[in-house]
Amino acid sequence: NDFIISYNEDKDKYQEKTNILPEVSTVYHIDKNNHIKLLFGKANQLAYSSIEDYEEIKSLELSYLYINKYFLFNTSIFNNKTKNISLFVQKRIANRPKVIEGELESKGIEVALKYKNSENFQTSSSISFQKSKSISKLNNLYLDPAFSPQILAKTDMTYAIKNLSYSFIINYISSMKSSIINDDNQRYGKKIKNNITVSTNINYKYNKNLSLDFHINNLLNKKNKVPAGSTLTSFRNGFFTKDREVFLTATYKF
Repeated sequence: NDFIISYNEDKDKYQEKTNILPEVSTVYHIDKNNHIKLLFGKANQLAYSSIEDYEEIKSLELSYLYINKYFLFNTSIFNNKTKNISLFVQKRIANRPKVIEGELESKGIEVALKYKNSENFQTSSSISFQKSKSISKLNNLYLDPAFSPQILAKTDMTYAIKNLSYSFIINYISSMKSSIINDDNQRYGKKIKNNITVSTNINYKYNKNLSLDFHINNLLNKKNKVPAGSTLTSFRNGFFTKDREVFLTATYKF
């Protein structure tokens, strides 16, 4: 069994104080196949509104892991909380922006599965369900966060034969809301529906030093969108992500 405690010091020269950022991890090995992990951490990042202020992030995660010759199964329950979030919003009575402060909390569960039955074929899938909420300190208003999907999912399959490998990947992102204009929850644009992206990849290993990679992103050329943000241009209906992209790359190791 493993137990690790570490910390970092974040010295704030503007406020003349030092923040202790702990990281705690403990792993309990039930047997060679079953494992339980508990993680706790704290971090800081610069606030959006000022280089003198920091947002404080606390993370707690409990995971269960099962491993055998063919399967890897992992499930995690998590809770992330960010304090002192600052956001510029537009006031109705004036054109200049003001700052509202608040908190963001996300909690959810993630499940992942990987299966490999031979040297030639493997597949993996994962799905996350999360619920997020924002709280404005100005009026204790609960706001649905922008760009925060409730469901994220991914699946991929890879088949290899000799020096060639073929991969097929599907990504799913559920609906998202746009950025907030002001502190009564008005937004820059409409809610965006879910996005699905299909990609494929072919890799050829010529020798131990040289390999070629052919990748197509957004294979079906779907017109996916992301919600409107606080930009100078109005994108009330959201704006499109990239169309189909094709990449051919060569990698040589010296």
